[in-house]
Order: sequence, then C-alpha cells, then structure tokens
Amino acid sequence: MKINIPYKYKFIKDLELGLTNKNYLLEIDAKKYICRLPLNDLDIFNRNNEKKIIQALRDSNFTIPVSYYDNGIQLSPYLNNLVNYADYNDDQKIFKVAELMKKLHQTKVDDIQAFNPIEMIYKYASLIEDLEIDLNDFTYLFEAYSKHTYVPSLCHNDWVDGNICFIADQAYLIDFEYAGLNDPLFDIMSFITENDLSSKVRRDFLLAMLDEPDAKTLLALEMYRDINNLLWYLWADMMFKKRHESIYNKIKAIKYQQLYSEMKKPLNFI
Repeated sequence: MKINIPYKYKFIKDLELGLTNKNYLLEIDAKKYICRLPLNDLDIFNRNNEKKIIQALRDSNFTIPVSYYDNGIQLSPYLNNLVNYADYNDDQKIFKVAELMKKLHQTKVDDIQAFNPIEMIYKYASLIEDLEIDLNDFTYLFEAYSKHTYVPSLCHNDWVDGNICFIADQAYLIDFEYAGLNDPLFDIMSFITENDLSSKVRRDFLLAMLDEPDAKTLLALEMYRDINNLLWYLWADMMFKKRHESIYNKIKAIKYQQLYSEMKKPLNFI
C-alpha cells in the first residue's frame, strides 16, 4: 500500500490498533515506526491544533516522541515493550495515571483551541442520520455546563485505555487529536468513565487528583460524567453509521447503558 510520507519505507503489517485511524508498522532506515494514518472520512479534528500540542510536548518526559507529523499522518518510534493501561500489572498504576494527568494539566501551551464538549455533542449529533435519542432530555446538562466556571488547562479529553501507556514504571500519554483547553475535571471523568474500574479504584484515583472534593466539585464531576457518556455515545453512533463496523455499535451500547443508568444520580464511588 502507498502511504504519503517523505521517506522510503518497508511496510511490515497492519497493527489493527485504534478506533479512528489506521496504524501500521513500517521500517525506515532499519528502524521500526508506527505510522498513524487518518481515514479522513469525517471532518471532526483540528490538525493544526494537534500539531501545536505535539510540538509543545516534544521535550516532555510523559509523551512518546513524534518523529514526523503532517495533517494527521504521524510517525512515532515502535517500542515493543510498551503496554497499555489495561495490560500493565502494577497495583500503583492508578496513582501513576494521576501523576501523568497532573503533568499534562500543568503544561503551558500557547494559542491552542478550546475543547468545548457541548459544541462537540451538537456537532456529532448533526452528523448522525436518524438520531435515536432526544437531546432535549439533556437540557439540564447543557444548562448546568453554561453556568459552570473553571480555569482552563491543557487537557487530553480522551483517556481511553489505549492512550495511556507504560514502559517499565514510567507512564506515557499518546494521541492528541481531541486535546485542547478544557476543565481538568472533564479529564478526570474521562478516565473514570472510559475505563473498566472498580469503585475503589475510581475513588482512589479521584482522591489522588483532588484530595477531598467539596460539594460543588462533586456536582461538577457528576455533570462531566453525564457529558462524557453522552458525548461518546454520540461519537460511537456517528462512527457506526459512517463506517458500519461492529466495534462502534458495541461502544454505543456500552455508553448508552452508562448514560441512562447514571444520569442525574450522585457519584456512586465517593
């Protein structure tokens, strides 16, 4: 297959990783690289924003270096000892994720766009034919968000298992397609809602991030739980109806169950 990069390469295999992009293992100058190749069938990313964030993080100690980037096409060194969050066996890993998240939130990046989850909810909904839920059911959520104030930080906004990696005892964050300025509380609930965690692990993670959250903060976290569940339900519905791949329908069903079983309820782990 032909990949538009300015290097001579040997195609090794399709890694069958990722939900939005294709990922291939290539060899360039006797070294192995992962090439992330966007499918470009949906206009939902700001690639200039992603490039700025990658450049700003290039000297950080918590990201995998990007060797080449152009409009979503990305080359990174292949690290065969890299494992994702779910496969990493360490009873301290939840605290390592908390430290990783704090490092990101403390990183200063100039001139990047905000990630507004409500705008993204409406954008995804507008791209779905035959929307199966009524967004009017979530007026309470949109109103709560409009009244909520926060100090924006650099956030990843997509803390799924595959974006959190470990080499030995060091945690790394990858893939910054959704990254932008946002409320750090959104990231906290992204990790909690996007991973299969016990109530104890959820509580430990939350307290590692916030010590003792007050009543106002807990209400904001409840809001962001529901926003995350709604956002990624719509994303999965959009992707399924665009690409007709069963993985998106599976995610859609999971997010639907989470959304309607948890909405408007207090957090059940704190």
